[in-house]
Amino acid sequence: MSWKVNSGTIIKAIAVKIEPGKDLLECLVNIVNKLEVKTGVILSAVGSLEKCKLRNVKRFPSSFPIRRTDRLYSSIEGPLEILSLSGNISQSETGKTIIHAHITVSYVKDKEIIVLGGHLIEGNMTYVMVEIFILDLDLKIYRKLHPLRKAMELHFT
Repeated sequence: MSWKVNSGTIIKAIAVKIEPGKDLLECLVNIVNKLEVKTGVILSAVGSLEKCKLRNVKRFPSSFPIRRTDRLYSSIEGPLEILSLSGNISQSETGKTIIHAHITVSYVKDKEIIVLGGHLIEGNMTYVMVEIFILDLDLKIYRKLHPLRKAMELHFT
């Protein structure tokens, strides 16, 4: 089988507003931990950043795992607009919160609008504010290390 599926129900919808000068990913982890969200989905986010840090895969490795040298880390100074943020919330086998999210941002350079995106990592600092909508799910999933790909992947119970 080339795919697996699990289903559950929505426990609650959550609206979040993050104030200026905060690390976006750090705030998200703190919020879902405080609200005891074990499994969830980040539906959307809008707002602005003063600084954005992204991670992308820059080349296919000859073998797994994907290493730091296979990735490109970018840092962009703002102001930046968040165009989208989506992802999922899960736990490791030990109960650590893991947020896997991708973000798309835009900024102005020489009177042109530039759009960038990538994996959300620490270092994305909020500017005016960021508004996020999250769904808390009753869904039995967790993340564990895949034996071949050596990446933390979703597993279903």
